[in-house]
Amino acid sequence: MTYQKLKRRKIENMKTVVQTDLLNSSPVSSVASDKSIVDPVVIDLLEVANQLASSAKGLQKTALETKKPVFVSVQSILKKLPELKELPPDLAIFRLRATDSIFLADTLNVYEFEGQTVIASPDLELLDGFDFVSYKTGINGHTVVSYQGLQLKIAISVNDDHLDDLINTGAKGIDGSGKPDPSYLRKLPQPETPLHSDDLPQNVALTIVATGKTTQRFDTPLVDITDPKGKLYKNVITNSDLSSIATKHGIGAKFKIIGKRARVNKEGQPIDSTGKVNLKKPSYIVQLQDLQGLDFSDLKA
Repeated sequence: MTYQKLKRRKIENMKTVVQTDLLNSSPVSSVASDKSIVDPVVIDLLEVANQLASSAKGLQKTALETKKPVFVSVQSILKKLPELKELPPDLAIFRLRATDSIFLADTLNVYEFEGQTVIASPDLELLDGFDFVSYKTGINGHTVVSYQGLQLKIAISVNDDHLDDLINTGAKGIDGSGKPDPSYLRKLPQPETPLHSDDLPQNVALTIVATGKTTQRFDTPLVDITDPKGKLYKNVITNSDLSSIATKHGIGAKFKIIGKRARVNKEGQPIDSTGKVNLKKPSYIVQLQDLQGLDFSDLKA
């Protein structure tokens, strides 16, 4: 085989797009625009997330048993994706969650935060050091970003107004280079903890350490609280009793969660906030004790 044939075969091989499962190599594409310039390899994290959701049996089991999301760090996946070695090892790069035995996985995403376009990890940590390369909006949109020469294809979260505009104009999406305009984007999700959450301890003194925030959906007041060991619980959704304690006594107010139960109808069936029967996600009644007054909890007859 002549040198010219070898050279031509090498260039042709560079044009192919290779996508394999996690057990082999990473989903990457390498495209040559001509015989002298080769575009950087782009690692498709959206495709890897799909593969995690379908094949990561150990993570699926953990998500089902704990009923909590499972986060995958860069360090834990380097054997499968050594190309990610440039990223911080403790970065949570994937999240796997179970919904009615259906597994969903997500990765880095682009949002709007305080009027700016930002990149966040699946645990909603804002990330620095990334440059925007290109983007495509729409339902199946994506963003290509660069980190120390490593290019990644990640998610983009567009808002309802932008999707409505696309539908009205008949466009599938907007393609662009650089950073997407924040007006296209959905706001960065705000982690919120229901007052009935099993994560919150019961029958111990809890202290309100921050007020003034509200939920993103219904503008329900939120508080940050700490337990006696100093553990912080951010953005706890208040009920009317906790909202009253926060309003009356402010930061430093103490209270206890002394009981909780699912709200039920006349037939004893769990119901949600709309009054409909909902066995999986009922509304809860949470009983609190205001600790600003005298404590009679230990008084006996």
